[in-house]
Amino acid sequence: MALNMLLFIATFGRQWAIGTIMYQWPDVADGRYAPASYRADFSMMLAWQVVTMLLYISANMKLKVAWKSWAQEYVAISLCKRCFRYI
Repeated sequence: MALNMLLFIATFGRQWAIGTIMYQWPDVADGRYAPASYRADFSMMLAWQVVTMLLYISANMKLKVAWKSWAQEYVAISLCKRCFRYI
């Protein structure tokens, strides 16, 4: 439920940002938005996607490192328990 609300708010915010960026340039003579506004908006969207991709990759790498260290610690404890079982 909370994730759904967060995504809804983020989508609304993104739509608002698109409109705000589009209105920074004057309209073309026939009522369309200026091509520069599209370039700026799509460039910003691409930049956000690159940032989120890097955050995803870094979080995934941290998770792999955490999992690896946990697995090594678990194996070490298991081996110690096996060794001390016979003493």
